[in-house]
Amino acid sequence: MVADLIARVPAALRATARQQGLLITGGGARDPELARKLCAELRITVSPAADPANATVRGLACLLSTVEHRTSGTSGTSAIGRKDVDDDHQ
Repeated sequence: MVADLIARVPAALRATARQQGLLITGGGARDPELARKLCAELRITVSPAADPANATVRGLACLLSTVEHRTSGTSGTSAIGRKDVDDDHQ
């Protein structure tokens, strides 16, 4: 399944993944056998994130921040149509 997903990634990003390796997140990343199996199967370096349980959320927060920065000045809504998170906490 992972190999199929990688095959769908644009060629430039696949080259980067082959050079830099893959980072796995979530609960499965805590299982060292998963990284070993993926590495052997994909022939790419695979390593778990430092804090795999929270890595995906941190990455999405960075992405959302980038999207909101690019769309600032659009009446307080982000590109996904949600009210800015900061507005909810003021």
